[in-house]
Amino acid sequence: MARPSSTKRKEVAKTQEEKSKRPKDDEVSRGMLVRIEADAFDCPICFEALYPPIYQCPNGHLMCSKCTVKLTGKCPSCSQIIGLIRCLALEKIIETMEISCSNAGCDETLVYIDRASHQKSCSYAQCSCPVCSFQGCVTTLSQHFVDTHKFSAVKFKYESCFGIHVTGEGRRILISPDNRLFLLLINRDVTEGTALSVVGICPAAKEYQFTYELSVDMFSTHLELRAAGAMTCEWKGVHPKTYLFVPDDAFPLPKLQIFVTIKKNNVCPGPG
Repeated sequence: MARPSSTKRKEVAKTQEEKSKRPKDDEVSRGMLVRIEADAFDCPICFEALYPPIYQCPNGHLMCSKCTVKLTGKCPSCSQIIGLIRCLALEKIIETMEISCSNAGCDETLVYIDRASHQKSCSYAQCSCPVCSFQGCVTTLSQHFVDTHKFSAVKFKYESCFGIHVTGEGRRILISPDNRLFLLLINRDVTEGTALSVVGICPAAKEYQFTYELSVDMFSTHLELRAAGAMTCEWKGVHPKTYLFVPDDAFPLPKLQIFVTIKKNNVCPGPG
């Protein structure tokens, strides 16, 4: 019996390889894998991600619900009325579409419409260094800060009260024993006083939640605040709504000493 030629053997091997790569019937029934440009599901007006309800004009131009309200129901592309017809087919796709988290190191697969909320709380979200333009996840940022800016921060221990002398408006960088970064914010942009608060440079994830206490003493006056700490991957100058108010007449700012205590929630250890 003649042996099959080398060409035929290669064709047989290729066919077997292709069959092995094909998804099983039960996998096909669950869905299919496709590649789509990242901006294909963005609103063409505001360039934000499209979420239901999605509206279209009679000519098929799409718009998110926020832009529909802002533009008073008039399509900017053709001036037709928009806001009466919903694009139900695209809404169905977006409601059922799953994507992978874009943060390096995160292997989460999530529903597309949950993308925004996940990005805010993802443990691998990119955080910005408060001193330079470096960006990285909490662990990477911590190592960068220790290697590059460790003398720019005040070291402290969790649950231990420590004092900081304040000489003007701005911020003081605090670094914990596990190299997590916090900002003590001194905001003079309030009426006849100063607002003091603490922010953690980290995603809004459970493992990074913390509480803090601030107190100020001057003669017979004592002010104190206990609050849950705000968390942000990048502080952009927005001060928390919860703060300790220090009146100017009672506490002259150049002589102000602030006592700080930070406690982390024992949900998960911080970056080491």
